[in-house]
Amino acid sequence: MKKLNFILAGILIVATMLVWQLRVAAAESIIMKVLVVNPSKEHTQTVPIKSYLPQEIKSENVLDKGDFKLDYDIEKGLYYISKDVELKPAESVVYEIELRDVWAFPREELNSLKKQAEELTEKLKETAYFEEAKLLKERIERRIEEILRKQEGAEAIDVLPQRHIAVYRENVETLKFVKADLSTLEKLVIRGGITPGAKTQLSVKSTWRIILSIVLFLGILSLFFFIVWHRQVKEQKTEEDSR
Repeated sequence: MKKLNFILAGILIVATMLVWQLRVAAAESIIMKVLVVNPSKEHTQTVPIKSYLPQEIKSENVLDKGDFKLDYDIEKGLYYISKDVELKPAESVVYEIELRDVWAFPREELNSLKKQAEELTEKLKETAYFEEAKLLKERIERRIEEILRKQEGAEAIDVLPQRHIAVYRENVETLKFVKADLSTLEKLVIRGGITPGAKTQLSVKSTWRIILSIVLFLGILSLFFFIVWHRQVKEQKTEEDSR
């Protein structure tokens, strides 16, 4: 697979430059490359390296840290790697840290949100909130399609990991709007007197239709029994008169 590299940051520490690079290594991992250079052509130097990992990375996302130590900075809320490096004059060393690619949303998760929107909208089908629900559902679907489209584009082999991560962070913001619209849909369902988690729920309009149907059925049944009773009474009276 073609390697993609970019510099994240460069830090000069006691005449030693620390350079961060990332490249897409596989479908599910990213390699962070740490380049340490001793610019002195005369002196051996020992330098403590401390490099912060991207904000989305947790300890379980560090697949291979080599001989670096992994710690957590409580104040910054970030994980970092550290070690002491001794470099000979003009020596440079590249270290690689393998990270899980957490900068993508699973398609199943996004499809699940779309399905939620569909189910909630369906519950409001025969209520006064249906038109509003349809607009919310359509907006949710558009935003999810936008997330998928941008995400797929950012996973192409010729896209820099820098862009891959930036797109994910943009999609995180878009997903916040999706979840806000879903929350609004749930509130509409509750306002319509429907339980959001219920699989089936009758609207007020449907309930009245059922009630009217039952009343009509009972009315027809009563009329039928009245006609039968009236006929029997008439026949009985006719028999008595004939005697």
